[in-house]
Amino acid sequence: MKPRKFRIGIPNIKLPGFDWLNSIRLPLPGGLYLGGGKLLFGSFGMVVVGFLASTVLLIQSGDEDITYPTAGAVYTVPSRTGHPLLGYPEMGEISADRNQTLQINIPGGARITEMKFEDISLGKAGLTNSIEVSGLGVQKIVVDDFRITNSSFPTMTITGATRIHTITISAGVEVAGHTFTPTLSTTDTVDISIGSARGAGDYVAKDMIVDRILIKVLGGTGDVVIDNLIFDNVHANIGTALFETLDIGELFMSTTQIGDDADINSADFIIGDTVKYRHMSDGTVEKPIKVQ
Repeated sequence: MKPRKFRIGIPNIKLPGFDWLNSIRLPLPGGLYLGGGKLLFGSFGMVVVGFLASTVLLIQSGDEDITYPTAGAVYTVPSRTGHPLLGYPEMGEISADRNQTLQINIPGGARITEMKFEDISLGKAGLTNSIEVSGLGVQKIVVDDFRITNSSFPTMTITGATRIHTITISAGVEVAGHTFTPTLSTTDTVDISIGSARGAGDYVAKDMIVDRILIKVLGGTGDVVIDNLIFDNVHANIGTALFETLDIGELFMSTTQIGDDADINSADFIIGDTVKYRHMSDGTVEKPIKVQ
């Protein structure tokens, strides 16, 4: 009596978009012997094909994109997709964990309608600056209207080759000591007016807790142009708010506290002598303030 044979048909599986995978020919086992009979077990091949397809899909899906304004990433204008920042190399802290810096690199020639930071808490022990907005050499960040309101910082410094047409520090700005030594210039400062928004984007971040905010010029040609740069209800418990190598139409400050030692005899708010200005209205009030 001849042994019985069982055959299970193998379906022809096609995966759209994976032509290379469709071309794979998998050798199937000659059979599994069961009690003297022979079973051609084609479903084994189906399992292998399914496993390979799942693996390819998983690899191609990759990590989830980091989108602005998620902290722990660097964004390069005009992209809103960030690259993760790992550790704090400047502190000698090398780690595979993402830090919580919000960094925006802007190539020269870029235009931004509004860059606004609202309701944000800053600070990490060991970092020098809680905020850093800086040009690069002859490439400046040009700002029409720069506003700092309802905020607090341990210290603030405006320095570098910065030119400000009008400085307005209104009532409600309280500091634990300040030194203003900018250079009056009627020829080297201009009242900036940015009219066209063509080709300009906007970057707004709010309701966040981050280590620091970094805005830097990186590459490109020419200056970076920002119509409105706003820090509203931004509070740091450690580090300096540093602004350098900028061209500003008007710097306006109100309802802001600055101080790290409650000592009015040491300057916690500094406008350096390399800064040039044309008009200044200074309503700064000195008080023994310590921002924590």
